[in-house]
Amino acid sequence: MSIETQSASVAGIKNEVRGRLQEADPGIEVRDTEYFNNTYSPDFILKWPGEKETRRVFLRADSNPRYLAEDIEIVGDEQSILMPLAQSRPSEDPKLDETLQRDSAKQSVLIANADSVSALIQQAKASPYATLVSRALLQGGKGLVRRERAEHVVGSVSDGFQDASHSRTQHIPEAVEAAQGVLDTPRSNAISSFMQALWIASGERADTFPVLVASQPSLDTAALSFLLDMPELDDDEFWLRIGRNIEIEKILSLNLTGATPNLQRLMRMNAGRLRARVCRVVPSDAGKFRENEWFLGDGGLGLTLGSSSAIFTNSKIADITEEGISSIQPVSSVSMRAQAADIRIVALSIAARESRIDYAAVADIDISSDPQLGNVASALGSAAEVVSVTAAIGAADRRLSCNLQTSTSHGNSNAKYFLSEMAINSIPLFVDLSERQLTDLYDAVGAERSNEEPSA
Repeated sequence: MSIETQSASVAGIKNEVRGRLQEADPGIEVRDTEYFNNTYSPDFILKWPGEKETRRVFLRADSNPRYLAEDIEIVGDEQSILMPLAQSRPSEDPKLDETLQRDSAKQSVLIANADSVSALIQQAKASPYATLVSRALLQGGKGLVRRERAEHVVGSVSDGFQDASHSRTQHIPEAVEAAQGVLDTPRSNAISSFMQALWIASGERADTFPVLVASQPSLDTAALSFLLDMPELDDDEFWLRIGRNIEIEKILSLNLTGATPNLQRLMRMNAGRLRARVCRVVPSDAGKFRENEWFLGDGGLGLTLGSSSAIFTNSKIADITEEGISSIQPVSSVSMRAQAADIRIVALSIAARESRIDYAAVADIDISSDPQLGNVASALGSAAEVVSVTAAIGAADRRLSCNLQTSTSHGNSNAKYFLSEMAINSIPLFVDLSERQLTDLYDAVGAERSNEEPSA
């Protein structure tokens, strides 16, 4: 079906464009607006899973370079896409095209007509790598990209990916140059970093990659999914660099379930900088994953703990469907677990039948070994058990609330904590861990135990 049909209805035209965009990138979310061919208001808003950025699409009835140049001034500096419905051909005056290319690239505006999108669709069907390039163009493409240029860029970068995955250097420099010419800096850096990942996976060292790679790349969800599903990449520095621009929202939005070797690599190097609002220990199938193995599923990012799993998420507690295990226990047990794991308890609640006592420290003193705790519990009788604990995190005035009734830890309001902090300051209270299991937990979150005693 041709988009350029004068008799076509506005709805029909917009449905056709939306369909082509979704073919070019199946993961894209295309939100229609009430406008059509409006000077200032976009026809579509593009959004991607796990990404905060959006992109505005302005449909244009005319592909005249002079009109498009005026539009650049109107929508510039807003990461927009100008999409002429009429077929765009090189201008009779080369200077017009040169000016259009320069100004659109400078303003980070992508000019791509329906033919250009069709080229992306055809390339994406031919190679899984092409899908990554197609998404990168829609997310961060810039400049004038007619069909021929779209085909060249996608083909060139795909060839670079293929060479990198087979330890060949032939097309890599050309591929990186092509990406830099048509993509914004975050996307071109991501292309180079993903190419280097393929290079490492082929058995080569990172420092032998033939082009310079950015120190802080930002991979989109498609590239990150691809990366985590690849054969294991044994390069801690690479994973540390990749993780610098990744948040837990992006990981949770991936179209992946289960555990992969590269997910373990990513989390071990970055659990100390990724943040979450909630950690909940839930029942799990013993043997489904290895002990202290990271996985995606059960409504969040999980870490196995034998017959249970710790699930990290940014959802509200009320929105978490998985029920937590009950870890209510006597005061003596909580004290023992806290001291073994070096958890600083500054407050706790003890309950028995219909009675409850809240016991808090003065001046942030650790009360896990307070001899008065036993006396307080005794006042409630033999049925007294701890139902909640407040742990102090680090040197700052930060508190982690640990509900033992549901094995759920969280901060105040919408506060976020590093996954490593939440893990080592709440999981040992919820689950009875041996000395060896504590050490393994620290290793899984990339943390080091201080004054560690010899393991049993």
